[in-house]
Amino acid sequence: MVIKCCSQEKTYSKYYGIIGEKLISRNDHWHNLFIKLFKYYYDIIENFETNSLRNLGKFFGHLFASDKLALDQAWSNIKLTEQDTNPAKRILLKFIFQEMIEELGINEVKERLINDDYLKPYIKGIFPVINVDGKDADAIRFSINFFTAIGLGVLTEEMRYVLDNLSEPEEEDDRGRSRSRSYSRSASSSSYNSRSRSYSRSQSRSSRSPNPRGRQRFKTKKHNHNESRTPSRENLKRKRSESVTDRNGNNNNNNNNNLQDLLNNLK
Repeated sequence: MVIKCCSQEKTYSKYYGIIGEKLISRNDHWHNLFIKLFKYYYDIIENFETNSLRNLGKFFGHLFASDKLALDQAWSNIKLTEQDTNPAKRILLKFIFQEMIEELGINEVKERLINDDYLKPYIKGIFPVINVDGKDADAIRFSINFFTAIGLGVLTEEMRYVLDNLSEPEEEDDRGRSRSRSYSRSASSSSYNSRSRSYSRSQSRSSRSPNPRGRQRFKTKKHNHNESRTPSRENLKRKRSESVTDRNGNNNNNNNNNLQDLLNNLK
């Protein structure tokens, strides 16, 4: 009755929170009853309007801040993930944390929720910081984004540290190994193909290109032909020079004969 009346108010009244606090303080029966009611309303919270969400969030937030409701029992089944929550549940959690911050302060809330080693295993669905691996990376990111969006990023410091030092799942390692193996195989096959292509190209080039020995022979023949031409020119020069000398010799002989004839006439 108290919870239903609180949800129907236009604005939240602390009067309902004090009533719930007094009832829980009476005995464990009331404590266990309010724990069950919290879980019940959390499961059906999408049926309530935004105004009712705000009133219920502030009501339960006051009971958690006053340490009347045990967090290890109330939050043990909550998983703050995209698959396990809906907008209504996230709005309810938002008002619960905002009410706790308003009554206790950010440092006290951090001391109770983040630094309490006893409580961490029971609230790992909201603050996944222990017993996590690579498969929990998406849940950690979602929780970090949620608290950052509602202005409580200071509560995500430990989760950010855990996320940065998170070990990769074994499946990812197996995939990486298989990828590396396939890559090495493809690389080896490609290298083999490149070698075969280069070999075939070299064979085709060798078949197309003439024999280097033939070229050498051609050059040798050409060189010999040039050498054969050179002595013929020298022979021509020699013949010309010999003909010139013969002419000079004949001229000299004629001159000598003429002189001899003149001398004989003078005598």
